Amino acid sequence: MSGAGAYHASDLAETNYTGVATAPGCRGIRVERPDALAAALATGLGSEGPTVIDLVVTRDSARMLPAVDNRAVQVRKGDRVA
Repeated sequence: MSGAGAYHASDLAETNYTGVATAPGCRGIRVERPDALAAALATGLGSEGPTVIDLVVTRDSARMLPAVDNRAVQVRKGDRVA
């Protein structure tokens, strides 16, 4: 898919990713509100081991950008354009 109105997504069933993260010994943090993201990132970056951040988003949050023809940029950089 490409262009305006296209989405890139996987529609997954409700999964407890924090539980999946803690099973092998990682830290799991679930973020349900935008104002909680900074604290979750700080906690994850400040912990010694790996951290999984389960970020809850709306279905329409992953809108893709329109396709861009970048052949001119490739030629300027010296790349060959097929």
